[in-house]
Amino acid sequence: MHIDVQDLTEFDIESDGRSVTLHVVDTKGSPVELNLQVAQLGMLAMTLPNLIDAAIRRQYGDSGCRFTYPLESRVVEQSIDPSLVILTLRTTDGFGVSFSLPRKKADELSESIAIAVEKEIELITH
Repeated sequence: MHIDVQDLTEFDIESDGRSVTLHVVDTKGSPVELNLQVAQLGMLAMTLPNLIDAAIRRQYGDSGCRFTYPLESRVVEQSIDPSLVILTLRTTDGFGVSFSLPRKKADELSESIAIAVEKEIELITH
């Protein structure tokens, strides 16, 4: 079944927290519900950034294009695992994502950003 989505109207989280229902409206104005288990939502969340970048690159014919998010805030906090810190990045519209980083990676990230800002260079690392 092919559904062209016009609008995402709302979502519901099941009382047991195991699934989410996305309420959308198709281009004919008909309501459609998509029910996803939490594991499926996680897979979707991990896949969407790559899909968006691939679509942008194809649209503009430029392999360097990326969809970027305006950063509003960041929080660094200690994980319950003492060898990790948690870095949470949040956009101006409230979208947020958290990463767990070993302390060494957090230090490397901090240094890379400082160098890039100081030298005003494009920074690409892995």
